[in-house]
Amino acid sequence: CPSACVACGSSASGYNYEAPSCLPCKTFFRRKVLEEKDYRTCLKGERCSKEKSIRSCRSCRLDRCISGGMNPLLINGLQNIDSNPVVLRFLQKSVD
Repeated sequence: CPSACVACGSSASGYNYEAPSCLPCKTFFRRKVLEEKDYRTCLKGERCSKEKSIRSCRSCRLDRCISGGMNPLLINGLQNIDSNPVVLRFLQKSVD
């Protein structure tokens, strides 16, 4: 089992959507993908640190989920793949 969650740094429960993550971050990522919400504005001007307090900033948390390798294409029930902002952001990161 991996030691740290890619999004918040707490203990990872396992590999979720291809990345080590805790259950709260796994659930957060799944919900944001299914809700088709992409948070682009950091509450602290993108100066959030990688610790449990990052959970309060949706933008940085979602950034860390994506940059940590969480794959939205693995979520069951995913629809509107072509217009889902989180999927598009993930695919753009994959190309870069």
